[in-house]
This record gives sequence, C-alpha cells and structure tokens, in this order.
Amino acid sequence: MTAGRVGILLCVVAFLLTLVSAAWQRLSGPSAPRRGSFEAGGADHRFRLPRTAITGRDLRVAVPDPGNGAAGEIRYRRWPTEDPLTVVPLARGDGALAVDLPTQPAAGKLQYHILLTVRGQEVRVPADPARDPIVRFRGAVSPAILVPHIALMFLAVFFGLLAGLEAAFRPKGMRRSTWAALVTMTLGGLLFGPLVQKAAFGAYWTGFPFGHDLTDNKILFMWFAWVGAVIALRSLPAGRIRIRRVVVLAAAILMFGVYLIPHSTWGSELDWKKHDASS
Repeated sequence: MTAGRVGILLCVVAFLLTLVSAAWQRLSGPSAPRRGSFEAGGADHRFRLPRTAITGRDLRVAVPDPGNGAAGEIRYRRWPTEDPLTVVPLARGDGALAVDLPTQPAAGKLQYHILLTVRGQEVRVPADPARDPIVRFRGAVSPAILVPHIALMFLAVFFGLLAGLEAAFRPKGMRRSTWAALVTMTLGGLLFGPLVQKAAFGAYWTGFPFGHDLTDNKILFMWFAWVGAVIALRSLPAGRIRIRRVVVLAAAILMFGVYLIPHSTWGSELDWKKHDASS
C-alpha cells in the first residue's frame, strides 16, 4: 500500500473513532434522557424522561397514557437534599400524562419519579428508585460559542487520534497532527469551553484547582498530554524517533480513554445550603 493510501486509511479510521467517541459522549452522560418502559393495562409503554433543562423555563415531563382511566402524579425534590417530596398530579392530553417541573437556578437539580394508578394498581416510573432521573438546569448557551466549542473539541479528538495512528504506522505525519490536536484542544477547551461554562452555570472554570468538575479536569488533563507531546517532538533529537512515537501514541491513547468517561460527570452542582442562605 502506498504512503498516500496509508494516510487516507488512517484519516478514515481516526474519523470513525471520533464518531464513536461522539456517540458515546452523547448517550452515556448524566444529561442523556432516562429511557425505559413500563407495563400497564396489559401493554408495554416506552418512556423518555429528561435529565437536562434550561433555567427560566418550566420543564415538561410526560409519559404515555396507558388508558383504562389511569391517573398519576410526579414526586420530586431538590437534589442533593432531604427536602420532603413535592407531589403534583399529572394532566391528561394528547395521549400522554404530563406535568411541568418548576424551573431552578443554573446548576440546580431536581430528582423525580412518576407514580401511576391503573385499574387500582400502582406503577412506578422508573420501577427502580436507583434509576430516578436527576435533571440539571443550565443557562441558555449562544450557538455562537457552543458550536465552535463542540466543533473544535471533536476536531481535537480527530487530530489526536490521527496523530496516535500516525505515530504507530506512519510517523512522517505525526508532527503536524500533534500540533493540530494541541491548537484545537486549546481553542475548544480552554477558550470556548470556559465561555460555555460561564453561560451555562455562571462560572468560567470549576475544575482544578477551584473545584472537582470532571469535564473541566478532563480538558486540562488532555491539554497537558498534548503539550507534553509537542515538547517531546521539539526537544528530542531526530534520532530518538521511537521515544517521540511512544509519547505521541500515549497522548492519543490517554485522550481516547478520557473521552470514554461520560460527559458532564461530576459536573457543576448548586450548593442548596449556600443558595438558601443567600436568598
């Protein structure tokens, strides 16, 4: 296989791995809807319960209406607190039983579940209390900063994976891809990332050393990995090509591993005690 074809093949593999990481981030994080089904009235009904919302707007929560004179209520409380549950009846309409959860401040969370009564039998949605959805409210983020952030972060993944593949199979091109990974990671993660964080949750940075936000810490971790790779490429003599390749490959593996951690894990969370004290 010619060098040109190898380069194209590596680009295709890097692109496919980027799509895999994007899909995983979308489906695995704590903001992905809680999906499942419940049995009522002799039939299975699929539900989709939201786990993210925009502050300033009440959140519509609905489950399919199983018929047979079904009635229901939603039970919720602020999370994490020991507040008593607030109970609100569901309203019927358009083939669903629905209710609006009240808006919360940015980074405020509500934990909730639904209790249906069908033919005298109670049906809990979801059935397992350990799977009760926790919805986090956030500020609206302008597409002008959100779109570049997302695009640059996934370009960083693409170039980082490409650099790693090139380090393993075609080291001639790894320097350019390594630099591209660092530049896009810097712009997407350290420039637009804090702007998105500020718009959504009111703070530019809540990772180390100011907090434990895992999303911010992941970005910082990956950024240092690519800084190290660039330093290795610039400082190590040409005769140490094997070490250069190992460092770049390690940065790519580390980045891909970090992207396997669900997005928004340990994300910004409102301290209700401080909020209540200042209200």
